[in-house]
Amino acid sequence: MKPHLYIFNFKKLLIGIFYGLILLYIGSIIVNYIIENSNHRLSKIYSSQKIESSIFFVGNSRAVPFNNKNLNTNKRILNLSQNSMNSFQVENIIKAIKSKVKNKKIIYIELTSLANYEIQCQYSIFFNLNFYYEKDEIAKKCKRKFFFERAVPISKINNELFFRVLYYYFFPKRDQLWTNNYKMPESVCTNPKTSDLMKFFFKLNTEKIIHKKTTYLLDKYSDENTKILFFISPVYQKKNFALEMEKNYIKKKFKNLVKLNTMLNNNFFKNCEMFADTLHLSADGVYSIFKNEIFTFN
Repeated sequence: MKPHLYIFNFKKLLIGIFYGLILLYIGSIIVNYIIENSNHRLSKIYSSQKIESSIFFVGNSRAVPFNNKNLNTNKRILNLSQNSMNSFQVENIIKAIKSKVKNKKIIYIELTSLANYEIQCQYSIFFNLNFYYEKDEIAKKCKRKFFFERAVPISKINNELFFRVLYYYFFPKRDQLWTNNYKMPESVCTNPKTSDLMKFFFKLNTEKIIHKKTTYLLDKYSDENTKILFFISPVYQKKNFALEMEKNYIKKKFKNLVKLNTMLNNNFFKNCEMFADTLHLSADGVYSIFKNEIFTFN
């Protein structure tokens, strides 16, 4: 009896493993399908989905609010910005835009996103998409994560970025409606603090790094069909770091710089309603910039 019982239990184990592997396989297919077909901005640009837009905004969270809704324009704008995006991701997005959009296009890049260069492993969930060009770098930097996501794609769900992709798969119209709906507390309005991140973005050495990176991007990627423009999103501070950086760049005859901060009235920088916090514009702030016709989209 005991040998027969052992054989019976072993068969059940094998059957359980077999069905478990089938579930993993089906789950992996579903996960990859969601990533490829989500309306999340990065899924759209990295996958084979058709892109209708000819105007793009790229950068970190400081560039995210620059979308159709907040700019109140009928122009087809696709905002491809993402929290903590840096120059490595920005350059790869430019490659994807140039590969997918062959007609004339304008790419606006928020300059603080070029302040540093880092390969971020969370972007590995896109490696199987046709227009994702970070594969080699991700494979070298994120070896373990990259291996598991290739072998068992369902493991991509262990990634914060995947849940954003999943959300916009089920709610496709919300991706380009993002805005900062929160408002600064009165205590911050009266006494704004300078964060370490803001100090990093606007220190002299970072300013030089950004300038060097923009020269490289212009030389390598701009052409008769690709116009690359740069801008600095305003900040709310007693000392106006963004305005000072922009003035420094103007003196240096910075190429393709959109004069944004220098075109705004001083009252703009004192109005809390224009900012969601000390580092990010509110929807009102972006719309106010649009009304000043700083971005012409020509």
